[in-house]
Amino acid sequence: MLEQCKEQEENTLKTCMQAIAQGEALLQELRAIEEEDSSGSLTAVQNALDRIQKNRLDLEGLWQTRRMKIDLYLRLRIFERDALEVSSQLEMWSEELQHTEVSRDFQKTEQFLRLHNESVNQMQTTTYQVINQGHELMQLFESSGLLIMADANHTAQTRVQCLLEFLHDRELDLEDMAEAKRIKLEQSMQLCHFQNDANQVISWIRNGEAMLMANFSIPNNFQEAEQLRKEHEQFQVAIERTHTAAVQVKYRADALMNANHYDPQSIKDIAEDVTKKWQKLVTCAEERHKLVTASQNFFKTAEQVCSVLDSLEKEYRREEDWCGGGGSTDKGQQIVQLISKHQEQKEAFLKACTLAR
Repeated sequence: MLEQCKEQEENTLKTCMQAIAQGEALLQELRAIEEEDSSGSLTAVQNALDRIQKNRLDLEGLWQTRRMKIDLYLRLRIFERDALEVSSQLEMWSEELQHTEVSRDFQKTEQFLRLHNESVNQMQTTTYQVINQGHELMQLFESSGLLIMADANHTAQTRVQCLLEFLHDRELDLEDMAEAKRIKLEQSMQLCHFQNDANQVISWIRNGEAMLMANFSIPNNFQEAEQLRKEHEQFQVAIERTHTAAVQVKYRADALMNANHYDPQSIKDIAEDVTKKWQKLVTCAEERHKLVTASQNFFKTAEQVCSVLDSLEKEYRREEDWCGGGGSTDKGQQIVQLISKHQEQKEAFLKACTLAR
């Protein structure tokens, strides 16, 4: 339609220019014979030229107004088309945003989040371009001062304003949905990371169990018991890092659940699994500590008992005449004291043997 209008304008103006050129040529001829012409033809031709010039100028103004109306009307229809396309795309994005695929694979989840952010950025860019296009069209309508009807009941400005409000409201709704999906995907990544950390701690716990089993032995003397004690102390130092990591898993689980994670049960199960395995390792370590302590105490006591046995054996093997030298009162008291001492040594020996057992 715009091309047709332009073609009509060019043809009309071309005809006007031809008429003006012919009129001016005629004026030149009439001026050459002005003294001989008394009919007033020169004046008539001049007046006709002036009317043509005026009509040409008026016509150019009318054509310009018509071109502007057609151009604005065309822009309106283009905007309506673009707004409809964007509206359809927004509905498609809405369907996409309502479905969130989550995975326990960190790389897959990271890819889902990247694709989501790219999609949201595309949605915002596309919507912004069309909304900006509508605002520019509104400014053109206002600056033109022309009244253009979009249909029988609504002006073009009203139509554009309605479409802009619809797109703006729909965009806000989708941005809320996009933010909710982004949060869920980020929480999915946090869950993957949490699972990986928990698996690492469980691996360390298993290594600790393997170390505990590898160092298991029954000592045969005090030196071996002392060596077992040193190895157990080294083991306790080695698992201290595992203990710190296990505590961090518990704190991390509490933080994720307090942040309203979408899958608190999985987080709770993972944390409880780590705690259960850690407590099992601690129980085994405590039992080993009891064994080490008991071994040391046993061999230390056994050495003391053996020392007492050696001393008693030497004393008992010594031959001495307790009754020689007469039956004085002092001698009798001395024998009584020896008997009492022997009884005390016997009781101490039996007590030490019981303790060693």
